[in-house]
Amino acid sequence: MERDYSVVIVTHNSAPDIAKALQHLYSQTLKPKTTVIVDSGSKDNTIPIVKTLQYTNLKVIELQNNVGFASALNIGIENTDSPWILSLNPDTRMEILYSENILNALSYYRYDRIASGTGRLVRLEQTNILDSCGIYINPTWRHFDRGSNKVISHSYIQPGFVFGATGAASFYNREALEDVQLEKSKFDPLFHSYREDAEIAFRLQQRGWKTVYIPYAVCYHRRQVLPEKRSKLSKHINYHSLKNRYLLRLYHQTFTNLILTLPIILPREIGIVLYLIFKERNSLKAYRWLWNNRKLIIERRKEIKSKKLISFNKWFFRRILPT
Repeated sequence: MERDYSVVIVTHNSAPDIAKALQHLYSQTLKPKTTVIVDSGSKDNTIPIVKTLQYTNLKVIELQNNVGFASALNIGIENTDSPWILSLNPDTRMEILYSENILNALSYYRYDRIASGTGRLVRLEQTNILDSCGIYINPTWRHFDRGSNKVISHSYIQPGFVFGATGAASFYNREALEDVQLEKSKFDPLFHSYREDAEIAFRLQQRGWKTVYIPYAVCYHRRQVLPEKRSKLSKHINYHSLKNRYLLRLYHQTFTNLILTLPIILPREIGIVLYLIFKERNSLKAYRWLWNNRKLIIERRKEIKSKKLISFNKWFFRRILPT
């Protein structure tokens, strides 16, 4: 398997982090072929800081407006040509062997259809706390990071197949992204920001692609968006998070699955609507957005269904599968 990879970093007001992220990236034992920074309408000093740094094969794309993480990531990917793409958040710090460990590990799975590889992410400011060991989903159609908020232990030291990879620091196979793209977009621009990594995991699973968790590849990540912090997050974040929660299900949930899970989902849905009415009225416009874009959503759903090869239902009850 080729170890040639490029890196895409999407920035938006990332001045406090970008220099450190690049320092750790260019300290990797296995260097990237190209690094593309796509700045999505920053209003701080992100770009001036990057321009003072002297790194080889570093390209900067400046966007005037905040187009969202998904669109900016797509732009970055289109400006690379490596078989592997590392999606890297600016608030990450990779250990020096992170890239080499993941790509070396993925070479052992050359007979599998590998879409992505992710390492063990640890909280940047609490280095004894796990951040993500891959993504899992449950029967209520919620997706979570494996191990999130748990003290580092022997529970997450085994490699294996997981449902999906978090977009903070994961490698993606270009061939897999092209196989599942929607209207030439790898990550769906309708998601703008948040949950786009879970959504593409559904598409990849349905096409028979796999995601590998490699525990000895370690990266530190400052997790800024957590469910328990919702009341402290910006209106912008909460709006897109709610919108994308429904968008993901409208794309992928079957009618049979809806009927089977309705007794579990319905009480939570009622609770969410009541919460929005009394405490987060700004996010109610997400329902209007979904209605106004219903035709496009239906078209996307039909396209996804036409490409589906296998079911992802096993992942509602499994968090990791042995390799």
